[in-house]
Amino acid sequence: MESNGDDSGPSNGNQNSDENDSSSVSDINVGENSGDSFPSDTDSDDEVVGDTQSSLGTYSSEMSDPEEEEFWSTNLTSVSIAAFEEETGPNHNLSPTDSVLQYFFLMISDDFFNLLAVETNRYADQVFARKGRRDPDWSPTNKREVQAYFGLHIFMGIHKLPSIDMYWSQNRFVGIPGFKDTMPRCRFQKLTQFLHMSNNEDHVPTGTSGHDRLFKIRPLIDLTRKNFQRYNRPGKCQSIDEGMIRYKGNYFAKQYTPCKPIKRGLKVWMRCEPNGYTHDYRIYLEKHDDMKGQTLGETVVKHLCKPLKWKGHHVFFDRFFTSIPFLQNLENNGIYACGTIMSNRRGFPADLKNPSFTGRGDAEQRQHENLVATAWKDAKPVHIVSTTSDPLGDGPTYLRVPGGGHVLIQRPPAVAHYQENYFGVDRAMQYRAKCPVGRQSRKYWKYFMNFILDMKWIYPVITIFITLTDGQTLISNTECPALDELVRVNAKNTNAMRKEIEELRKEQERLFNELSLQIDWLKSILLQSNGDFSIIKDRQLRGLLKKGPKYRIQSKIDFIKCREVLKEALDTYTKRWCK
Repeated sequence: MESNGDDSGPSNGNQNSDENDSSSVSDINVGENSGDSFPSDTDSDDEVVGDTQSSLGTYSSEMSDPEEEEFWSTNLTSVSIAAFEEETGPNHNLSPTDSVLQYFFLMISDDFFNLLAVETNRYADQVFARKGRRDPDWSPTNKREVQAYFGLHIFMGIHKLPSIDMYWSQNRFVGIPGFKDTMPRCRFQKLTQFLHMSNNEDHVPTGTSGHDRLFKIRPLIDLTRKNFQRYNRPGKCQSIDEGMIRYKGNYFAKQYTPCKPIKRGLKVWMRCEPNGYTHDYRIYLEKHDDMKGQTLGETVVKHLCKPLKWKGHHVFFDRFFTSIPFLQNLENNGIYACGTIMSNRRGFPADLKNPSFTGRGDAEQRQHENLVATAWKDAKPVHIVSTTSDPLGDGPTYLRVPGGGHVLIQRPPAVAHYQENYFGVDRAMQYRAKCPVGRQSRKYWKYFMNFILDMKWIYPVITIFITLTDGQTLISNTECPALDELVRVNAKNTNAMRKEIEELRKEQERLFNELSLQIDWLKSILLQSNGDFSIIKDRQLRGLLKKGPKYRIQSKIDFIKCREVLKEALDTYTKRWCK
């Protein structure tokens, strides 16, 4: 077990230990209505939580000061914990036999892909209007093409190649036929260039009231946060921690966390179940964040746990979030908590800060009502405070030792409870690391978008893992059939379009054969003007006259334009030179 209880500093590497010690000046009103310390019911966050918001009551009690000498007792007794009676698990009408894609569309519906298509087309038009000219390689997109685009985007996380161009390579050992059948490479690049999910004209300028720094992806954030909670009811145990998104570009909220596998990047606060399912998340925006308070860790927990009030959930977090008054406050709002804590935090028992342990597995505990403080010897002392577990009833656990062996040691219930449930966010990040969505981009908001898409794919994977009897479904085995179904319709459209283009090319060759004499005759007339093709003002016609039947069209629009321009030009110049 990683020792989160040492005094080397909080797990959040970008925070100084002095800042974390500020939890001693907690924003919790100890002697007043503790329910008011949570965000009010009128916060904008309630609009996202939707029907998961519990009925919020008030609770008043006079809590003792943990600094008092008589606060902690060595007399250990059983704690009084309310039974957890809430319904948990999936909350939808799908069965285990339904396709993975149906689970996928629980999180992101067709309406969202319609929105993407509309806003992408709108953004392309805005760019063309700003430049004063259209991109000849762009044509409006639609819902099915956007779905196929995201399917390919996710497939790139499963099948990694050094560059995007290689997926469409003509080399049979490198190129992937599925990508070629779904859409051309240039079309994928154009969709990437103009992809948008919000109208720039609705953006509130920086420094103005109502400015949203996540405006670019706000529709995706609101949709997924609501659906994550709507279609899966939270279990008894929840964990809260930070997730990191690898990012090396310029962004005001980029973080450095030396204790994390991803040391530099963007931070997201997450509330997950032990199986890795994400129930809620909040993107960290530093000083521009609406989660404001004297202590950041406590404020984050309050926001993420607001739907859990008065339901008896058990929440687990690390020392960055933990303080003695805060655990009392959570308990008074119907939430039990357990977390590692720095031994120099205000209120922690003085005799547990540097206990005299003889070997691994030794423990000392102090208690105040339901609040239990524990010091346990692992590789080094671990300090935990909890309102979730009895102080009595140490259980055995096996500890690995050098050489591959195991030794049996004892651990207190609070330690066992913490070790079994605190890793939900870490597991979600491990799932994401298996097949991460997305490629490098110059736009920071696309990294957030890819992160949310990763979290969205975890939902059908975990749900099917729970419902299937074998319990051995792998994330890649679950993703692939769904992605194949997601891009298949667009692939069929692409194949049909290719057949149509081949027929048009045959028609083009027939047209050129019929008009070959007229073309040769027109060329001979032009040659009489010393081969000056510039007298033909239409640039496309000049190219056709020079290339002849070797000219290759790419779409039906090209063919129609080619035929009309050619006929019109032949008629015009025939009349002119026949006079």
